[in-house]
Amino acid sequence: MRKVTLVMLGLSAPLLAGPSGDVAKGWFFNCGVRGDQPCAAVGTYRGALDRDIVYHGAASVSVTSESSKARQFGGVHQMIGAADYRGKRVRYSAQVRTENVTDWAGLWLRADDGDGRVLAFDNMETSHRGLRGTREWSRQEVVLDIPQEANAIRFGLVLSGAGKAWLDDVHVDIVAPDVPVTLKRLDWGARNVPVPADRLQPPRNLDFED
Repeated sequence: MRKVTLVMLGLSAPLLAGPSGDVAKGWFFNCGVRGDQPCAAVGTYRGALDRDIVYHGAASVSVTSESSKARQFGGVHQMIGAADYRGKRVRYSAQVRTENVTDWAGLWLRADDGDGRVLAFDNMETSHRGLRGTREWSRQEVVLDIPQEANAIRFGLVLSGAGKAWLDDVHVDIVAPDVPVTLKRLDWGARNVPVPADRLQPPRNLDFED
């Protein structure tokens, strides 16, 4: 239970401070230290558009770190409105590639209410599916039920510790109820800064071609 709690707090913390940079159209870089320190406390992570290593098309995005400190992490994410997904089961899937990852890398998906309260969450490591070492492109996914009171949905790629990870060919789909969720726990109780309605858009630039 302790590890799950730390991982959850780690992804909540940097989003309290807000995104720290636009990596690709619709995508933002975020970073932090598990606990409550903002991105400014972590200087070793970089997010970038990559036109050399791709799954298909002209570009992917990558997250790189030279730090071996497992408590630090960086990532890229997108934030969308939840209106079209409320009361439905959502699958966030993508192609992920890793190189020399010392702690873990993986996808994450989260739903917040209008007050910033975390309603549903999975970051692959929380559900014991984090990627380590060096791996070629592979399809990964997170599946969650989005509560009716959800206001915003966030999804992205996170890298913890040293190494590099890539993200490409992203999909956000409503799926049938018989598709298993990857984590059943709901209503985490953590809070983040509420998101203004004008910042919530449909998914965009999921193939990084814009």
